[in-house]
Amino acid sequence: MTSVFFAFSAQFEIAFSQENFPEGQLIKNQTFNYSSPETLIENTPVKLWATFYYLPQYINGSGDIALRDLSGIELGPKLSLKQWCHSALEGSVRIYMQNGEFHTYNFQGTSAEYSVDCQSEFKINVGQTKFRITNTPFGDGVNGFQLTPYRTLATDPQIIPTGSVVYIPDARGAIIKLANGETVIHDGYFFAGDRGGGNKGKPY
Repeated sequence: MTSVFFAFSAQFEIAFSQENFPEGQLIKNQTFNYSSPETLIENTPVKLWATFYYLPQYINGSGDIALRDLSGIELGPKLSLKQWCHSALEGSVRIYMQNGEFHTYNFQGTSAEYSVDCQSEFKINVGQTKFRITNTPFGDGVNGFQLTPYRTLATDPQIIPTGSVVYIPDARGAIIKLANGETVIHDGYFFAGDRGGGNKGKPY
């Protein structure tokens, strides 16, 4: 059963990056027109940790480090060190093939075999990340949930349980700027469909 949380955040404007999402697309038929909730479940105040994570997009063969699954098998795409490490940090990556088609690869787990040294890029250890191919355009969260731009939150389940609906009043009315110039007004609703290694004691 999901819950609606009454939470506050700093006022913000959400930008849709041309660099990270050149198509300027959302999930097909995605809308932001839900009415504000009639009732709210007021919990102990939650301090939100605002961050921004995105879907890296690279061309296959732009480096020599392979994406591998938990069995150590190469999945095909090869990236540069920087590209590989940023893909591991975000947990998802879109790889474009020479014919223009693309595939999205998602975090599968970690293993020490075929580790990549990302210390030159990040202080946290992401070098043991392994991937799998996914049919979802922006990657998968946890428990089979699909990552959806401007909806999915990565949370610590001990603070905000996975599967919860989160209403953030300060996000209602925020302008989402798409790469094609279109603007969408956010309705303030989010969904706890992912979690991250850095989210311990922090909602997202």
